[in-house]
Amino acid sequence: MKSYIKCVKNAMKVYECQQKLEALDREEKAIKKRQHEKRMEQKARRLARKIETRKNEQIAVQKEAYLQAMREFEEKKVKEYKNRTKKKNVKKEKKSC
Repeated sequence: MKSYIKCVKNAMKVYECQQKLEALDREEKAIKKRQHEKRMEQKARRLARKIETRKNEQIAVQKEAYLQAMREFEEKKVKEYKNRTKKKNVKKEKKSC
């Protein structure tokens, strides 16, 4: 009878150890899962920042191109105005001669 009780106690200890190991395994898996989710969230945030940065850079390039086109347009208008005033001055001089 004592050996039976000893075997049962031993079996209970083994069972408790197995349960503890399973609990530790579940906890370890949960930790790994949280870490993986955290990495994925960080990766998604980095990607979103990178996309936003690229978008802002594109907008800056487009603005610069627009401003350059406007400068060239203004310069062209100024040159045309100067040419027109020169032609008028030349015509006035010819008339006065």
